[in-house]
Amino acid sequence: MLNGWAPTLVGWTRTDTNIVLGRPTVAHIAALNDRVSLDIMRDRGFRRELLSLMRLGTGAAVDGMTGANLWMSGFEARAASLALGPLWLLLDLCGLTAGLTAEVDKTNSAPMIVAFHRPKGESPVASGRAYLRMWLEATSLGLAGWPMAALSDVPEARGELCTMLGIPSDRRLIQVLRFGAATGEMSPRT
Repeated sequence: MLNGWAPTLVGWTRTDTNIVLGRPTVAHIAALNDRVSLDIMRDRGFRRELLSLMRLGTGAAVDGMTGANLWMSGFEARAASLALGPLWLLLDLCGLTAGLTAEVDKTNSAPMIVAFHRPKGESPVASGRAYLRMWLEATSLGLAGWPMAALSDVPEARGELCTMLGIPSDRRLIQVLRFGAATGEMSPRT
């Protein structure tokens, strides 16, 4: 058991997930996630799309997120839009962007990491349905999750994780997530 969680105790029944509890493996995943996430964030087009989804400059959104959804004050939302937008290149040249995008502490403190995988030939719709069911099962067990999408989006990271976690070559890594107990207030819904 780790930080009060163990798959058998919380009732996890999925066969399409690898649950990672070991600290050395979690630490490796945390460092890998930070490295590939920063590489993705360095893509200007990606940051532009992210900022359009985040709606940091407005108080309301029909879709996407707002600063309030992310628990940001008005000042923090404005600073984030500047840091991810016009100031990014300068901040990156000064070596400050790794600190802005880092999640290593959150990942290392997560009670469990879940690698969700499905058969390679499966329809994306069927994989998506299974993913949502996995998330609902986790929620029913009192867990909250946070996707670490870069790990499944970047081919090198995906391959490294599949090898490290023993995910067979006939399976496709769909998503890696941090899971822990759902605590505190929920963020405002859009």
